[in-house]
Amino acid sequence: TNNGTIEYNYTALLKVDGNVKRSKSMFLNTGETKKASFNVSFLTPVNHTVTIGNLTPITVKAYYEIVVPPNSTNCSYIYLPQPGYYVISADIAKRKLYINSRNVNLEGNGHIIDDRGCTLYGIFVGNEKTPSGSTKNPKNVVIKNLVLVGDSLRAQMNNSLMINVKVLNVTSTQAMTLFDSY
Repeated sequence: TNNGTIEYNYTALLKVDGNVKRSKSMFLNTGETKKASFNVSFLTPVNHTVTIGNLTPITVKAYYEIVVPPNSTNCSYIYLPQPGYYVISADIAKRKLYINSRNVNLEGNGHIIDDRGCTLYGIFVGNEKTPSGSTKNPKNVVIKNLVLVGDSLRAQMNNSLMINVKVLNVTSTQAMTLFDSY
């Protein structure tokens, strides 16, 4: 807003983590208010401090959005291969999630993973690659706010947590295997 008595050019600076990432110049008449908007993509899913000009900074949580590839095969895995915050933005049918990294936070937003008609697991947590090339169960995996539907659900959990996860339509006592190994 130009609260002064002179027209002027203003440059809005978008700062992310203290560094200028984008700018937008605009001409402001006396008493005029304009909005500046910016689109920014983050390469890693971590918290960032964002501000424009001298406004109070806010914290923005960047995340990986889980999207079902349009040409993927039924019952194929969607891999979550690196640490980070992952968000499911739509129900997932005839696909499975494979988490093979430590320090993964999976937010289901109440969506459904329905693996009916698939073999193996709706969600599989395991087989993290170690520096030596061997595999082990990932640690510190959090899965929350998710509905799992199907016959073959399995999550190997190691120092991990499931919060508000509902399991529906499990037809046999062997179908659901949740275990914690240390």
